[in-house]
Amino acid sequence: MTEAGLVGLREAVSTRTLILAAILVGALAGLLAPSAASATVLPGKITENMTLTAAGSPYTGSSVTIESGVTVNAEPGAELKVGELVVKGTLKAEGSAEKPILFTSTSDSAAGQWGGVKLEAGSGGSVIDHAELRYAGSGSNNPTIKISGGISPTITHNTIRNGSYTG
Repeated sequence: MTEAGLVGLREAVSTRTLILAAILVGALAGLLAPSAASATVLPGKITENMTLTAAGSPYTGSSVTIESGVTVNAEPGAELKVGELVVKGTLKAEGSAEKPILFTSTSDSAAGQWGGVKLEAGSGGSVIDHAELRYAGSGSNNPTIKISGGISPTITHNTIRNGSYTG
C-alpha cells in the first residue's frame, strides 16, 4: 500500500472512531443527566385516591386541588413542584428525617414562586410531617401553609424556608 493510501486509511479510521465516540458520549449523557420528561404531571383536580412516591418524582402542576373525599398519600422522598396545592380532601404527607417530602416551585430558586399549601374546610385529617416547604408565598398575605375553615390538621417536624411571606 502506498503512503497516500495509508494516510487515507488512517483518516477514515480516525473519523469512524470520532463518530463512535460522539455517539457513546451522547448516549451516556442521556443516561446520566436528569430529564425534564421524567416529571409526573398532576391533574388540576385530583378526584381519586393516589400515592406520590419518590420514584415518580418530581410531581408537577400549576394549581392542583385535592378534592373533598379524596386522600393523597405522599411517601418519604416525594417531591411536589407546583404552582399551588389546595387541599379540600386529605393530604397525608408523611416523610422522615432522612427522606423529607419536598414542596416547592417548578424552578425551586426564589421566594414567592408558588402559592404554598392551602388547607381548607374538609382537610382537617391532613398531616404534613417531616417535609421541607420552600420558595412559597406568591402575592400578599399568602403564607407557605394557610389553614382555613376551622380545621386542625397535624403539622409537625417541618422546615419552612425562603418564603416571601413566611419562612
